[in-house]
Amino acid sequence: MIISGIKFMQRLLIVLSLFFILASDLYSRKLRYMEEFYRLYYLPQYFNKYDLRRNMVWLQTALKCHFDQPIRALVPVKTEREYEKYQMLLMTHINYLMTKNSVFLGARFDKHEPRFYNKPFKEDILKSLEWARYYYQTALNYWDIVLDYKEIVEEYDDVEVDIKFVNDLMYKIEVGDVDYYRVVNRKLEQLEEKIEYYKQMQD
Repeated sequence: MIISGIKFMQRLLIVLSLFFILASDLYSRKLRYMEEFYRLYYLPQYFNKYDLRRNMVWLQTALKCHFDQPIRALVPVKTEREYEKYQMLLMTHINYLMTKNSVFLGARFDKHEPRFYNKPFKEDILKSLEWARYYYQTALNYWDIVLDYKEIVEEYDDVEVDIKFVNDLMYKIEVGDVDYYRVVNRKLEQLEEKIEYYKQMQD
């Protein structure tokens, strides 16, 4: 009697599991809107290069997608002009995150201090520094886009869109507290010195 009750419960659990799996597939759909991929962005406190690459894939995908319907925007928008400003602000922030993640990823490859005892690893270090250069230059490209969108957003001063963290970012860019030209160009100068050091190193 007990054994048959256990078998019944096992069968019931299997049936219920199949039901919930099929039901979840029935109501699920592929992500398609910019905001949906943007929400996947997550950078833990102790991140690694895989976290950065994952985020960059989500953000690059977001940039290729359409915006969601105005009623599902990340913040309430009441007019068409507010919605236009919202779109520009979101584009600004996504490109800013791409800039920041590119710099972080470049720094992961640019971690070698020039030291004479690194001679046996010279070729590997030079390859790593080339990757760092690539990501730093990528960051500058995205930063150019950020500044382009910032100029467009300034044309919408007559409307208010409450994305506080993006509005704060815009202010910091305006006053020079956030300036990736300064940050990245300094890193590139230091990088070129390291590359030159290792290239001149005798085999």
